[in-house]
Amino acid sequence: MTTTSKTQDVVDDFGEIDFEKDMNMSTDSPDNEVKLSEKMIQARVGLALDPSFSIFVLRAKVGAQATKREMTLTEQGKDPVKTEPPITYKPYAGAGAGIRFSPKMYFMAEYSFFFFKFPETEPFQREVSVSFNVSI
Repeated sequence: MTTTSKTQDVVDDFGEIDFEKDMNMSTDSPDNEVKLSEKMIQARVGLALDPSFSIFVLRAKVGAQATKREMTLTEQGKDPVKTEPPITYKPYAGAGAGIRFSPKMYFMAEYSFFFFKFPETEPFQREVSVSFNVSI
């Protein structure tokens, strides 16, 4: 078996960072071990409408998600490079359905879309959540 390449392009899933330019990633030393670690902090604010029909509950929701990313590039023989892109704000929307067991207790299943290139619909992230809620 012959190895023809020891390097690989690193691509940001969200399309926000050019690693080669923003983090000084180069392929000058392909034998060096490179480690890229990322920490993501996310917060959401939204509006949900929950009309109920007898024991059935429907949910429609819209909102925005703020994301702060912190990345560290560690390369053999070099000082770590830290990058913190600006905080991004992206919209989300979702819908759900549930069953009410009592006035203060219900089960809900929801499906949400997070749009990373709004107003374009792709790329997006999907989230499915199931919850059991009890009000006090």
